[in-house]
Amino acid sequence: MSDVQANNSWFQEGVDGRMKKSFTPMQKVTSAITQLATGNLPNENDEYLNMAKRTSRSQNDINVLQQSPLFLTQRNRTEPKCPFYVNNHLYKRGYYLADGIYPTWSVFVKSIQYPQIVKEKKFQRQHDAARKDVERAFGVLKEKCGVLNRSMCAMSVKKIRNVLYVCIIMHNMILKDDENTITQVHIRDPPVEHVFDDTVYNELIDEDTHYRLKYDLVEHLGEQDLPHLLADSDDK
Repeated sequence: MSDVQANNSWFQEGVDGRMKKSFTPMQKVTSAITQLATGNLPNENDEYLNMAKRTSRSQNDINVLQQSPLFLTQRNRTEPKCPFYVNNHLYKRGYYLADGIYPTWSVFVKSIQYPQIVKEKKFQRQHDAARKDVERAFGVLKEKCGVLNRSMCAMSVKKIRNVLYVCIIMHNMILKDDENTITQVHIRDPPVEHVFDDTVYNELIDEDTHYRLKYDLVEHLGEQDLPHLLADSDDK
């Protein structure tokens, strides 16, 4: 409890706008954990926690991808460095697997809707399989944290993001407590000074890099001996 209060002043006991004593740290922590576990709204905890109703409202701040903070670390030059080679070409940063609705940016790799040749079919199957792995992992998290199964009632994207981070951290804490963690090694990137570089945006949205990366991945995967990607196919 003391660690929670030390890291977030909201959980500390104080006074409200009427100069009356606020909720106790135990009430606040219990309410927060209950919301994460069950997905219930804050006012559904009032009865047994003796807490006043609090009105929450949902707000979708991200209507277009350009407004998203997803690539903020790239634009201020603080992202982890992860260059890689594929098909003898160097790429400066990683990428996200995405479906067809996403733009043709250098950081998105989309599947092939209508593959025609063997290597395209292999790429499509591997792409779909990798995306399903991510979806299954998130599904496990949703089973453990009910708050992720319903519409978010946070007031900002930052709060929604923090809720997700807390769920992931709690899940990892449970794995560690049960001795089911994959690794105990924690490697932190050295601190980097924030330097906003607007030219990075042009690199992120570069269509030429998007198509070249996709082509290189198709070629690379086509050279690999992965017969399971051609299962139930006429192109074995």
